[in-house]
Amino acid sequence: MSAGGLVLDGLSHAFAGLAVVREVSLSVKPGEILCLLGPSGCGKTTVLRIAAGLETPQRGRVLIDGREVVGPDILVPTEARNIGLMFQDFALFPHLKAIDNVAFGLAGLPSAQRRAAAREALERVGMAGAADSYPHTLSGGEQQRVALARAMASKPSVMLLDEPFSGLDARLRDRIRADTASLLKDDGTTTLMVTHDPEEAMLMADRIALMNDGRVLQEGAPIDLYRHPNSPFCASFLGETNLLEGFIKSGHAETALGAFAADGLAEGTPVEVHVRPEGLGLGTAETADAVPAVVIDARGLGPFARVRLRLGNGGPEVTVRIADFDLPRPGSRVTLTVDPAMVFVFPLQDR
Repeated sequence: MSAGGLVLDGLSHAFAGLAVVREVSLSVKPGEILCLLGPSGCGKTTVLRIAAGLETPQRGRVLIDGREVVGPDILVPTEARNIGLMFQDFALFPHLKAIDNVAFGLAGLPSAQRRAAAREALERVGMAGAADSYPHTLSGGEQQRVALARAMASKPSVMLLDEPFSGLDARLRDRIRADTASLLKDDGTTTLMVTHDPEEAMLMADRIALMNDGRVLQEGAPIDLYRHPNSPFCASFLGETNLLEGFIKSGHAETALGAFAADGLAEGTPVEVHVRPEGLGLGTAETADAVPAVVIDARGLGPFARVRLRLGNGGPEVTVRIADFDLPRPGSRVTLTVDPAMVFVFPLQDR
């Protein structure tokens, strides 16, 4: 196991006999951002709460910088773990000014030192001018920046973030998310972040651990999970896919979009085939590998467009993502080509 960073070893936990975390083992390297990604109820927040000391697991261990803080014979309280916490509801004290909210987590320092450290933390997040403001006078984005300053003021070894940006509007969320990642990287802070948003995870994380039903299903760099999913759930959760059914013939999955390599699957095996919308190319050339289709609908979405089509004569519908110009008209006949790197084949029973 790593001597530094955060280690979760064989965590299992249940509520009223219902298992919510099942043998979760993860290691977050010093200075790394790992995102726990998954749908609501998959167990990701419980894992974070165990790491924070807000929940005690039935089995497993937690180590921070090589020190065991959770184990069969040890349970170090939250305040003694040298961690920072950020939640989606900001959790600021309404009766305290911004600078006093930040200073609250620095109780071990002399008063003057606490305020100096709190002011420095507010400066780092661009909120020094609001030091004497109460939370209710600040916007949601400003409150979140104060919460970030409070979490980072004590220079924690590990930062734990639970859906910290979900309450912000899209434009503000993008900016604060980028600023937060930059600060965490500048400080070399080991970070575990929980999110249900695949795009957010891919933007923030060095690595993603994708969870469902209490288990980690796949772990790796964002681009690896997107391009090499190991299950239908992983393929569809990380991004939109077109779902087709087929069967194996001579080592290939035969579908309405063509035949795709499917090594290791027996002849005749029913399969489901996931194709990313950006893996489909739109054209008019009737080449040997092109698939005829009819345009159902085309919508420009700014930087790209979504085009819905029906394959062949009454075949299944698929969606294509293309640059937003010269959109084809509904009813027009086109052809499709497929990038095999954007095609994922799984046995049908893996659904």
